[in-house]
Amino acid sequence: MYKNGKLIDLKNQETEYMELTNTSKQNDKYELKIKYVHDSNLTLNEIVGKVQIKIHSQQLIV
Repeated sequence: MYKNGKLIDLKNQETEYMELTNTSKQNDKYELKIKYVHDSNLTLNEIVGKVQIKIHSQQLIV
């Protein structure tokens, strides 16, 4: 997984905590690259159909 062209390390299929502030606008581009063995019995459509991205957000009141 990449954020703005830089590789993001995943631990247990999760990113580290990311914090967004309300003091400035922020626009990030995320990219997920998937590699698979061409010799497998799965088709590309079957692999893409199993990809799931979950986003969890929290708003803290300070």
